[in-house]
Amino acid sequence: MRSLRLFTLSLGGIFLSACSSLPKGTPGPRAEELAQKMLKAADYEKWQATAAVSFTFRGGDKIFWDRRRKLIEVAFKNKLVQFSEISGKSVCFENERRVLDDCADMTETAIKRFYNHTFWLNPAFHITAPGTERALVGENQLLVTFKSGGATPGDSYLFTLDEEGKIAEMRMWVSILPIKGARAVFSNYVKSQTGVTVALNHEVASLASVNLSDLVMYAQYPEKGGVDRFQGLLDLSGVPGSESLNRKK
Repeated sequence: MRSLRLFTLSLGGIFLSACSSLPKGTPGPRAEELAQKMLKAADYEKWQATAAVSFTFRGGDKIFWDRRRKLIEVAFKNKLVQFSEISGKSVCFENERRVLDDCADMTETAIKRFYNHTFWLNPAFHITAPGTERALVGENQLLVTFKSGGATPGDSYLFTLDEEGKIAEMRMWVSILPIKGARAVFSNYVKSQTGVTVALNHEVASLASVNLSDLVMYAQYPEKGGVDRFQGLLDLSGVPGSESLNRKK
């Protein structure tokens, strides 16, 4: 699943950085070799084996993603939404009070935040997704274009890798940002509980910080003897307030 919905940057600030043209790359074996190096440096196999992940995005929104069961919880402002990618059901709360009438709109907002925030865990996880094309630009530069999928097909990202294959910086040509080629610098790489490498800090256009905190990755969820935070959602079966994620498409 394409997992990108970038947060809205201040237009006054972002325009201070210069635009740059989308570079041309060469697809083929060398590009694919660099993509595999990038995936290895991102501990992609360990990510595939990770059952769940939780983190805080920019000190505000909180995400809990049960990857194996495709269950998601997004907490933002005074709202909390849980939804299932399989059943299409969701349950919503505002100030800890169950919301029925506005649950569809709250779920739509939560989905957009989920896509954006989880992308920043490591964009490398998405470079071989269906609908992507990869091209070599420089010795350690990989251009990835999303030809299909997501809400904005055609978005492109140029990744510059360090010697190990980790992302050092990412340039973005995406429809929702007015500056084409906006630059994000990745730093403060850490190893999670499941051995997955994640950059916690990202400086965008030298003006905005996209930082992750409270990162926890789970080898198993629910943990043995632990409470399942999604039990209420799993019990949901067509009662009022359960909204289809496809209803507005």
